[in-house]
Amino acid sequence: MDETKPSSRTATDPKVIVITGGTSGLGAASAVALARSHPSSKIYIVARRASPAASVAAEIRTVAPSAVVEFVQCDLADLRSVSAAAEHILGREKKVDVVMANAGIAPSVSSTTEQGYELYMGTNHIGHALLLSKLLPLLRAAGEGARVVSVTSFAFRAALKCDPIGSTQSSRQKGWSFDLGFKQWLRYAESKLATITYTAELARRYPDITFVSVSPGFVQTDMVAKMSLCDRLVTRLLAWLVGGGMVGPEDGAANQVWAATVDVRELSNGAMYEPVGRICPVKSEPPLIREKLWDWTESAVARWL
Repeated sequence: MDETKPSSRTATDPKVIVITGGTSGLGAASAVALARSHPSSKIYIVARRASPAASVAAEIRTVAPSAVVEFVQCDLADLRSVSAAAEHILGREKKVDVVMANAGIAPSVSSTTEQGYELYMGTNHIGHALLLSKLLPLLRAAGEGARVVSVTSFAFRAALKCDPIGSTQSSRQKGWSFDLGFKQWLRYAESKLATITYTAELARRYPDITFVSVSPGFVQTDMVAKMSLCDRLVTRLLAWLVGGGMVGPEDGAANQVWAATVDVRELSNGAMYEPVGRICPVKSEPPLIREKLWDWTESAVARWL
């Protein structure tokens, strides 16, 4: 990654915003909210399917008629697809002001990505890491105020360790077809811990861009609806225990929209925020683990840069 200084631009420039998973749930709600906040913006909806993106684009145009919305096909579980999506944006823009790394998959089935990585780590972490790596020059070109908002989850607390290497190797060697889903939840939690750890490391290495991770809380989305009955019950129980219960996508998106629109000087670079705008205390991973995650991630995406 290039570590040169970013250029300066005025705050009145139209915003260029990239949202992964912007076709439903939190991503769609965020896209509409950001269009309302920045009505002259250009919004890239990076997702797998075009048809729901058209519906979101139509909703955006009702709240911000001057906004430009473009769909970019991307499967985060395939690094070839991620690279092509990033190249598409690189070929059209001179800067990107906001990247909202929102897309993700919840615990359901055990599998691997197109390149053979454990599915949750590969999709939730590696795919976004490649996208951010390739878009970094455009973020730097945006100057002051450029930011990356990575959506994570309170589930990171269930992670036993931040060990993407062990996670992927275990899935390749053993598989998790008959584990009643418990190990899938651990893999999901590890991917969310990796997101938080990698975000903090990006902030350390590139302090002139703001990187934060955010949790939306417990949100009733299509992703939750597709969980098994047992997983849905566990999710609702956790939401009740934490307090407040489940909320809808519009309310759930409030934290990530806040992070994407608040004056960047109010954000603590590398921090994780819980709803809404409160720093969440996260035990920092030891430097050796952070370096291990960074090196492993760089190795995973190197071929596609």
